[in-house]
Amino acid sequence: MLKSLIWVYVVVSVVALAAPARAQRVFVLDESVKMSPDGKIFTLVDLPGYESANPAWDGKTIRLRGAKGEGVAFQVMVRAADDAPLAQVGATVSDLTQAGQTIAAADQVKLYREWYVEVTRPSESPAPSAGLGWYPDALVPADAPRHGLPVDVPAGKVQGVWVDVRIPRDARAGDYTAAVTVTRDGGRELAVLPLELHVYDFALPSERHLRWRIGYAGFESVADHFQIPRGSDEFLRMERDLYRMCWEDCRVVPTTHYGSPVPANTGKGDALAIDWADFDKRFGGYLDGTAFADRQPVNIFSLPVSPENGWPVGTRGKTKVEELDLPTLAAATRLMAGHWDAKGWRLQDGFCYVADEPQPERYEVIKATCKTIRDVAPRIATSVAFYTHFGKDAAGIVKAFGGYVTMWDIAGNYMNLAALAPRIAAGDTVGFYQGTEPFEGSEALDADGLSLVTWPWIAWRYDLDHLFLYNMTEWAYFRLDRGEGRNVAWTKGKREIWENPLNQSWQTNSQGVLLYPGQYVGIRGVVGSIRLKQTRRGMQDFEYLWLAGQNGKKQQADDIARRIMPKALHESTDAGGDARNMGHWERDPRKWDQARTRTGRRDRGAALIG
Repeated sequence: MLKSLIWVYVVVSVVALAAPARAQRVFVLDESVKMSPDGKIFTLVDLPGYESANPAWDGKTIRLRGAKGEGVAFQVMVRAADDAPLAQVGATVSDLTQAGQTIAAADQVKLYREWYVEVTRPSESPAPSAGLGWYPDALVPADAPRHGLPVDVPAGKVQGVWVDVRIPRDARAGDYTAAVTVTRDGGRELAVLPLELHVYDFALPSERHLRWRIGYAGFESVADHFQIPRGSDEFLRMERDLYRMCWEDCRVVPTTHYGSPVPANTGKGDALAIDWADFDKRFGGYLDGTAFADRQPVNIFSLPVSPENGWPVGTRGKTKVEELDLPTLAAATRLMAGHWDAKGWRLQDGFCYVADEPQPERYEVIKATCKTIRDVAPRIATSVAFYTHFGKDAAGIVKAFGGYVTMWDIAGNYMNLAALAPRIAAGDTVGFYQGTEPFEGSEALDADGLSLVTWPWIAWRYDLDHLFLYNMTEWAYFRLDRGEGRNVAWTKGKREIWENPLNQSWQTNSQGVLLYPGQYVGIRGVVGSIRLKQTRRGMQDFEYLWLAGQNGKKQQADDIARRIMPKALHESTDAGGDARNMGHWERDPRKWDQARTRTGRRDRGAALIG
């Protein structure tokens, strides 16, 4: 018997050793999956045959579809042979052409090296994790001084090149062709892939019909690294690039809700005086749209009157109304509203962040603060973010804060739309912020490629007004030094977000990171990410659904959304906010693409748009 086992072992070993090495290969993935250098697709479901056929690739040709004004993307994946690395791998894309019409690649196509970060511990909050391994996320511009393209690919490994295509608003509808050339050794041709782009005969609206605000606290560290004075012209240029990356490209708004800049001021109460010059120089172009190519002003803005941040009065830590300087708060609100009107900015798109996840002992202070702001300027939204207490007593909180809070930010785990129905009927706005599955998709690094795409679909599905992600520049590791994190071994790693994703005291990976600090790759600014591109995909999808509604096809759009997203938020589970099971939406990107295609195409008169 022992001899037989030894013989079987020898035979199996010989067969394994004799297996042929994998040859080099170039293939394409769509924008809604993440693949490791080992060739693993990070997913929570099986995706058979995905390398061979997916929404962007039929095995031979890259196929894209999009509306005028839309950004579409795909990933060129280069696998080195098991026995031979590839040196200096790069890529180029030719102009996209049809008869008499050209979309210039130099203007509308951008290439990025996908940067990989190793996840060694699965995220527990938000959850679930798609597994351990090296995740692609940061998108390093091809021409970055360091870590751009070309790139070496080790033997047996896969390297992704992200290709972004912006369809011009004045592009002619129809079919365009181009070629993607992959090179090695500084120019030697490795593969040529045909590219076909179908441009729909409609455009995405310039206006954004969903408000998604994302903080960027910590952005200033890039300027500090390069010793760029805050408020200088170069600092303002860096910040403007950040806004354009988010608002122009991805339709989301960077906001300063955790650190609203205080305008220069003197005096108290009726003697308060504000000098708006520096504030206007910094933010005026975003508020009137002149900072952007499409001239669209941001559709949500954290106002400088920000009690959560302490100006002109602070609510944090206060439990008695007598501790508040309400006359100065009223004066600041009045002066701010007058300045907004004088500049022609939309005051109704602004909000005062009054409190962040407050404890009940602060409620009276928060109500007094909201009342003061509302009495002076009722067009201004008063925002409070509610967390676990809303899950315990939603009806009671709604009753207590009705007429005081007008912009309800509820953690996705604890949303209760039934309790909020009276405030929705009264004209208040409602949205959700980060939580975990099954309530909404995770923003952690080790989520799947659809996680943040789910957020705008959830907003459409439940008729919500806004979305709120607390931060996208959480590069500091300050929370690791608090509480239990001080005594946990895994919190002692290198504090560099490009290399170590464990950036919170709870076990999670790159939470609050959609942008990366540019100094690591030699860029005086920020670097985007695959997760940021996920927000773009979701926000563009929302506009598809909105256009269908404008075309009299809202019921059909709702049906499509319901099939993709059967339930989320409060409908996800009966277990309250602590459940950690998978969300109830489609996990296969091919199903999402079919839904998007059904909305946009014009087959047999079935288009919902146009």
